[in-house]
Amino acid sequence: MFLDNFLFYVKRIAPESIGQQNQLGFGFNVWTETDFDSNGYADLVIGTLHRSFVLRSYPIININASMIFEPRGINFSDIRHCKGTQYPCFLTTYCIDLSSNRFQFSQHELTFNIIISVPDRNLDLKEERVLQKRYNQTIRTKSNRYCSNKQPIRIELKNKDDIFDIITPIEVQLSIELQSKQTGQFCPHCPVANSFATYQEVNVFCFVHFNFHF
Repeated sequence: MFLDNFLFYVKRIAPESIGQQNQLGFGFNVWTETDFDSNGYADLVIGTLHRSFVLRSYPIININASMIFEPRGINFSDIRHCKGTQYPCFLTTYCIDLSSNRFQFSQHELTFNIIISVPDRNLDLKEERVLQKRYNQTIRTKSNRYCSNKQPIRIELKNKDDIFDIITPIEVQLSIELQSKQTGQFCPHCPVANSFATYQEVNVFCFVHFNFHF
C-alpha cells in the first residue's frame, strides 16, 4: 500500500475480500499510477487473466491532540474559577491538529466525536473522585486546527472529606474519532485517519495533581 510516496505492507488482498470468488490469476498485474476519481490519491488496479478490479483510495489525514488544564493543581479551599458550583473543579481544554499532504481542509467539513473521560485506573483503592466520569462533544470544522477554548469541559470533584485518595493524580483521557461520511457509494473526498501515525481513534492521557492547600 502506498501512503504519501512510501510503501507499507498492510494486509493481503484476496478475491474473497472484495466480494469475488475464483478469480484466476488474481494479482497477476498491479497498477498504481492512476487517480481515477481525482482526489489526489492513486488508486489500485488489480488484474486477473480475464478482468481487472479498481480499489479506490480515500484521502488520509494525520490527527494529533493535546490537553490543557486550568488550574494544573486542585486546591480544595479555592474554587473561584468554579462559578455556579459548590464543588472543586478544573477546566479542560483540548486542541486537535490535522495534517495531510493532499487533503484540502478548507473545502470539506469534518466531524469528530470527542469523549473526555476520567478512568482513574491508577488508584489502589477504587473510588469515584469526580461527579461525572464521561463528557461527550461533537465538533465540526473546516480548519486543520481546532481548540475548545470557547467550550472548555468543567470536571467537578467531590468535596475533600468525601475523597479517600488525594495523593494519586487524576487521569484524564481524550478520545477523538473521525466520523465517517461513507454511504452506499464511494466518497472520494471523505478522509480516513492515518493508522500508521495514530489510530482511527486517538487517545491522549494527561494528569491533574492535587495541591495541598486545604
